[in-house]
Amino acid sequence: DTVYDLASLTKPVIALCALKLVQRGVIDLSASAATYVPELEGTPGGDAPLSLLLSHRAGLTPWGGLYRAVPGPHGSAETRAFMLREAATRVDPAPPAQGSVYSDLGYMVAGEALSRASGLSLDQLLAREVTRPLGIERQLFYAAALDINAHDLLLTRVAPTEQCSFRHRLLRGEVHDENAGAFGGIAGHAGLFGTVEAV
Repeated sequence: DTVYDLASLTKPVIALCALKLVQRGVIDLSASAATYVPELEGTPGGDAPLSLLLSHRAGLTPWGGLYRAVPGPHGSAETRAFMLREAATRVDPAPPAQGSVYSDLGYMVAGEALSRASGLSLDQLLAREVTRPLGIERQLFYAAALDINAHDLLLTRVAPTEQCSFRHRLLRGEVHDENAGAFGGIAGHAGLFGTVEAV
């Protein structure tokens, strides 16, 4: 029954959401992210096809401390726009020969593209495409999308993640990844919580 911050296990679940949207004819994996997030046009991440973003082959850096420079409150439209733009412009300076660079930033961009294409927030998309059909919506979810009562209940079941040096407190029931936290807790690269059984 213990719920864990699933961290980067969010990514394969978001990839599954993408494939479900392909089946529905909502997205085209060969289309650029900017097709769905027009303000990213002209950036390396925005111009990359979704297939490359979702397979870590768009050439974006693995990670970046975007949360350190956000212009507004965490989760605000201003902060989210800034983080998306930054994520889409950070290119790996020395990509490996095989062309694959594991990238949180690529999944941040891809997650936003899926959300915009579907007209749903990522938590709603996850529920519609994955957790509700499997009957695990109470076992696999974005903690940041919970209402106050559900979040209070979560605190009785969730394992603490760590003592966070950035936030200066023990993290329980909130995403550990600082970028996902600043993005509002619901992102393509991190933010999911769940039980071992659900995973």
